[in-house]
Amino acid sequence: MKSLRERFGRIAPAPASPSPASLAEWGDWIWPKGLATAVTTGDVGDVVRKWNTLSTLGAGAIADVDPAGCIMLRNRPLAVDVWIGGGDRWWFPAREATVRQTRIEGLPIVETRVKVGDADVVLTAWADESGDARGRVMLQLSTELEVPVVAAIVVRPIGLFGPGRINEARISGDLMIADRLPVVQLPREPGDAAVGSRDQGDVHLKLGDELVGEMSIEAPDGSATIAAMLPLAPGIDQIVQIIDGRDEATVAPAELAQIVAGWKAHLNTGASIELPGWPKHVPPSLLSGMLGAVATAGPQPGEERPLSDDALLTCGLAQAGFGWAAATTLEPLLEAVTEGGIPRSEWASVAAACVAVGSLTTDHAPLERNADTVATLVGHALAAGAIEPVDAVTTMRAAAGDMAAQDTAQIRPGAPSPGDVRAVGRLGMLPAGADWAAVHRAAEQVDGLRDAATLGLAMVSSARGGASFDGAVPTRALAGTTWRWSTGTDGPGLDRGCGDSPHARAALFLGLRAQAIHEVDGGLDLLPGFSSTWLGRNLDVKGLPTRFGTLSFHLRWHGARAALLWEIEPIDGTELPTITVRALDPAFSTTEGSGEALLEAPASAEGASPST
Repeated sequence: MKSLRERFGRIAPAPASPSPASLAEWGDWIWPKGLATAVTTGDVGDVVRKWNTLSTLGAGAIADVDPAGCIMLRNRPLAVDVWIGGGDRWWFPAREATVRQTRIEGLPIVETRVKVGDADVVLTAWADESGDARGRVMLQLSTELEVPVVAAIVVRPIGLFGPGRINEARISGDLMIADRLPVVQLPREPGDAAVGSRDQGDVHLKLGDELVGEMSIEAPDGSATIAAMLPLAPGIDQIVQIIDGRDEATVAPAELAQIVAGWKAHLNTGASIELPGWPKHVPPSLLSGMLGAVATAGPQPGEERPLSDDALLTCGLAQAGFGWAAATTLEPLLEAVTEGGIPRSEWASVAAACVAVGSLTTDHAPLERNADTVATLVGHALAAGAIEPVDAVTTMRAAAGDMAAQDTAQIRPGAPSPGDVRAVGRLGMLPAGADWAAVHRAAEQVDGLRDAATLGLAMVSSARGGASFDGAVPTRALAGTTWRWSTGTDGPGLDRGCGDSPHARAALFLGLRAQAIHEVDGGLDLLPGFSSTWLGRNLDVKGLPTRFGTLSFHLRWHGARAALLWEIEPIDGTELPTITVRALDPAFSTTEGSGEALLEAPASAEGASPST
């Protein structure tokens, strides 16, 4: 049997897409929620970036789902939308006020509910491995109505930030094809079809009682769009595969339950931080978002950020216990420094990423392969006072051995500049002597904590500076119902990063980690960011990597006093650390590798009641 590529061939890249301003001249089209304002103003900066990214470990980011369920592909300038025909009209999610959206258990599995009459049609989208290292998107359609409805699967010339391009679209059997490459594989041949273009009008204008049944459309201006009709009956789910021009899959689609179980299995190998007030699905949301970006690390479409920002992702992965992933994202950073692709002013961040991989993981291959570059970075950061001497020595030992570590120990650290303080501070790795209180004040002033990166820095700096700061409330406000975070503030004219950023997730995880633990000379101080709102409330930290070993601890309350349970799996040849909990009980200290202790009641805990 011929492959899909053999059957339909390849084409040269299409000409440039039309501008957002020209879309306003197309007439009455169903534009995605986030794009509607940009079409009106003609400014791509007005795109509202509130989508959720679908990803897999092997293929990375594949597609993005907008707030109304429209799926926009990363590799092609088109989107796949779903409209519902029920009762006496068609329901277009982009124009309906009753659309709701969530992530399943915080994972990159997006459920969009569309109210049709008195019940919901549910669209569930996730990324899946297809056996070709590129992945695919699975879209499950189900209805909670008691009567059948019709689902229109629509292939649209729309991209993430504005217009896309489709010159020719058609349906052949169960395949929806755009520009000679398959896009959608339907569960069966469609019962009917409709087409549209700028000249003919949008396809939604033809969704009447009698469809024209056209199976192909050509539009030299790139405006071709096509819809396939599928019946949707109660109790019978329909599975649509968005294959994006790929060959036939060599791996059968996994059921949704298998996808959930697979993600959980991967996340269980890393750290978990459950602090009071933070929903339980926040850690898996943060970690799965970081892991899903590993295979496609680097600037994404529409992002305006330096490559060195990937140091944030590297540090987050290393501090979350995913050493292999941190090593994967560190390697291109070191290569970019070697090739001159990262300016000297940003070396401190990359040096901090080297420290994270060198001191918290066992995968040191990237450091060894780029030992000269690592030595340059570490020497620069140490001389500037941007990293601690013990971290510099540990990193050079991992990169080039004991002799290099001895040479590094001879470098006398200087005083960090304000730029280095902030650059490395957001990674949670500032020297102990830095003015954390000043960093905290600066962090609070930037954007009023309206973006995740600044919020993460505020959590780090407050914990280091001895200030109490509970980040759960502002994080909830930023996350919305799907727990996604952008690198910058969403809104008209603010073109600062993609709508679902792994870097934002890394920043928040680093903030959580900083509030859970502070690595000091020879020891670990637990819960330095303890907030008075946590009094009487249990918390759990599991599998957290430190330079001394992997740490787990739990807090359980007995009236006004907290019981601390801890265990550390030490690294071979490393002395056990001194463990303290200064924010709760300044007198407590232990060098035991595991145990349980009843801490003294803090003055502010009088009258606190136990809580689960």
